[in-house]
Amino acid sequence: MTVKEAFEISSVWVFTELAQRIGRERYSYFLKTCNYGNQNLSEPGTDFWSFGQFCISPLNQVNFIRDLYDGNLPFSGRNMEIVKPVTITEKAENYTICAKTGWTREDGVNTGW
Repeated sequence: MTVKEAFEISSVWVFTELAQRIGRERYSYFLKTCNYGNQNLSEPGTDFWSFGQFCISPLNQVNFIRDLYDGNLPFSGRNMEIVKPVTITEKAENYTICAKTGWTREDGVNTGW
């Protein structure tokens, strides 16, 4: 499965594998550096990013994608340019829509987008 395919369907097993490779400490560092979500990775296990207290609001998700497109994240420009096409969900002559589905349990309220 490509990263684009995993991104489109939110493939948990792919992102669990990537999280294991990245490691909890480095994962936490970049969440904080990017101001992504509440940065609470207290959930034990390999899917610490998907369960437990970690969450992100829809607005924070939109701001993150905007920062990606504006080049305002702590990653190399090359890496950000690689990721941008992955976020394209629809493209026409006059517009391009970039998005990411998500789900959060912020303050006990389930919200999906």
